[in-house]
Amino acid sequence: MARAKDRQNGLTQATTRWRFGPVAAPVEITGCTGLIGSITHCLHGWPVIPWMPESTDDPAIAITTRGTEFVLTSHFIIGEETYTDEPSIVCAFMAELIMAYGATQRNNLFLHAGGAIVEDRMMIFPAEGRAGKSTLVAQLAQRGARIFSDDVVPLDIATLRGRALGIEPRLRLPLPESLSAAMHGWVEAHRHLFNRKMTYVGLPRQGPGALVPLGEERPIDAIVLLAREPGARPTLEPCSRANLLKQMVYQHFGGPVAATTLIARFKVLVESAPCYRLHYDGGEEAPDLLHQMARAA
Repeated sequence: MARAKDRQNGLTQATTRWRFGPVAAPVEITGCTGLIGSITHCLHGWPVIPWMPESTDDPAIAITTRGTEFVLTSHFIIGEETYTDEPSIVCAFMAELIMAYGATQRNNLFLHAGGAIVEDRMMIFPAEGRAGKSTLVAQLAQRGARIFSDDVVPLDIATLRGRALGIEPRLRLPLPESLSAAMHGWVEAHRHLFNRKMTYVGLPRQGPGALVPLGEERPIDAIVLLAREPGARPTLEPCSRANLLKQMVYQHFGGPVAATTLIARFKVLVESAPCYRLHYDGGEEAPDLLHQMARAA
């Protein structure tokens, strides 16, 4: 592997370069090569292998150290970002990895949504930030659902099948008080790579509650728009397809897709799958309601 000199401390620090699955450009890590273990621990189905030593390709993502800080640069951010601990830099890296993956997947639409197989039915959960996607997905995993993603679901542009992202759920801390003691205990038992603000949740790789590996596909059986409302009793109601279409177009990101194609494909999706709105405020009733809906379908 390559070597690089880090002049800031007058020391020579190791630089390693890695290929992450289908991402076209290398990931470069300097001065903190042990970080690769923490990153790969959070992934499933991502082949991570050393990049060709002779390559001079510009890295899609680079991490180095400056004093006690981690410094992150990528093709998708302006300048650099700095982080003070390992969980924070891994979290930031995952966001850039998703962007790098999206840039190479021209046949995918990328939707801000959770995704899980509940009672053998594939559900996606479009929602804006802080709507509880990750917490709901973790609750479903605790009940045995197989997890496609807690934040971003790729959709094949031709078939509109959901594709697993293969990245462990990340929960904000502290957990909501509305969660049961059993759920708090489950997170405590499965957490790893955590600080006072967040934790990754280690899921099994097979069986009930497993994290589905990168690239596995399933047709979408239901779309559930999350509407988190303080004090709301969990209810499922039919969702306006026009409103859902607007929400999905607004929350799409990824490779270059013509606006007309984007709207047309999302329109096909919302017209081919049952669409619901879930009103809820955390707690245990919302995931139970989804299980009931799936069993009744």
